[in-house]
Amino acid sequence: MIFFETSKNKIFFLSFLVVISTIFVALVWLKFAPDKQGLKIKAVALISDEVKTQVNDNLQNMQDSFALGTEQIKDLQGEFIQEQKQKALLEVTKKYLAEKQATSTQEKNN
Repeated sequence: MIFFETSKNKIFFLSFLVVISTIFVALVWLKFAPDKQGLKIKAVALISDEVKTQVNDNLQNMQDSFALGTEQIKDLQGEFIQEQKQKALLEVTKKYLAEKQATSTQEKNN
């Protein structure tokens, strides 16, 4: 019958139903759990002080690294803008010198 046949669709459908029903049972259990706050307190109490300090140190290091990265990005943006201004100034200077040379050669020919 249907239960004795092997089919990928049937296995996929069965797996899907198992996942959905497991999620449903977990959500209902969490909704009607008698002492949610007690569960949280027990979970936090199981964490040792050393682990808490390590986690806090790691979080502080990440925040410091992020702040340093933002400062470096700001510095690089400033350098990039400065470089763009220098390139624009160089182009204007080249154009001015080319025009000056062209006018000076015209004056010599006249």
